[in-house]
Amino acid sequence: MLVIRKILTLVLMLRVCLNSAFTFLPRNGVINGLPIHSSLRPVTSAHRRGLTSVLPGASSLASSPFTATEVEKYSNTNNRDDQILSLLSSCGGVKLTLISIRNLMNDLSLAQNLSPLSMRGLGSSFSCGAMLASGMDESQIFQITVNGGGPMRGIVSISDSEGGVKGYVGNPAVGELPLKDAIGEGSINIVKNHPDWPRPYNGITSIVTGDIAQDVGVYLAQSEQRSCAIHADVRLNGLLITGAGGYLVEKLPDCEEGLAERIEENLEILGKEMGGEGEKDSESDWFMNSLVSGTDLLTIASQITSGSPFAVLDSKTPSSRSDCCSSERLIRSLSLLPESEIDDIIKVGENVEAKCEFCGTEYKLTPEEVRDEIKKAKEKRESGGE
Repeated sequence: MLVIRKILTLVLMLRVCLNSAFTFLPRNGVINGLPIHSSLRPVTSAHRRGLTSVLPGASSLASSPFTATEVEKYSNTNNRDDQILSLLSSCGGVKLTLISIRNLMNDLSLAQNLSPLSMRGLGSSFSCGAMLASGMDESQIFQITVNGGGPMRGIVSISDSEGGVKGYVGNPAVGELPLKDAIGEGSINIVKNHPDWPRPYNGITSIVTGDIAQDVGVYLAQSEQRSCAIHADVRLNGLLITGAGGYLVEKLPDCEEGLAERIEENLEILGKEMGGEGEKDSESDWFMNSLVSGTDLLTIASQITSGSPFAVLDSKTPSSRSDCCSSERLIRSLSLLPESEIDDIIKVGENVEAKCEFCGTEYKLTPEEVRDEIKKAKEKRESGGE
């Protein structure tokens, strides 16, 4: 009895890559779930007054520490467009990266038919990967693979230095349950790669919290020995994504004394003033509250960096990578099947259907097309073509 493969699910994926950051944290035990250093100074009332002056409802970018040119060039009214914004402190000791990908995620959720929970998992992974890839060398890539045993059946996201992303969820229709339970126990694998490297860099860490940003932060601290504060999430209203993004604060060598502590204090104040007290949940997330309310990344950056001079390094528009699939890749994948299976497909006379897991594009080939295209591919290989 013949076994007929009607549907070939193609995961057309390059082996990819990462570039990293670090791990620094606030005073009352944790920041985004990570343990902190204990010798940080308390928040002063003067510092609190200084930060409050740039909270929404106060003066916003009217009192921005950025130049008029930076405000004109990098502000994003009502957070309308997707953006990756990178900044560096005047001493070169702290890098801040922020991302907003609401539009990209809404488009992708339609293409991949994602459930709300899948949107959260993939959106958080995209935000983490794109922020970590920002500033990498050209052609370098960063891949996050969440290998969990839960019903989500894993997440893959691939990012490049220009803001390009692609990825998928193993089970895009996973139902409503806590994200940690949907991901399950397992590991997070990090891959960094570049065409000029002899081999990719691979790293791995256990899934500790089930919050993707937190677990990526654990990886950075344990495997990269970096100091950072990292956060990412997705906010939804039914099936509509109203906010998606995150921030990454990276402490670099030769950081000016007291600068990291000031940033930590700012983050703590923002959490209390804009996110609410008590245990962190979706509604108490000050960063997501800001995105949903239309606060742009430059304004949020002015809040995080309040009291310290920072300058904008770069601004990019994140986008879906277009190299995920093609009919040529489908033919190459089919040509790897044993000849007996290819003969079975042709004899049965049914179409071959394939779907790209990254972008949702569907391909259909008739048996005649399968036969002719594989013949062409074989002749090309034998003649020395690629």
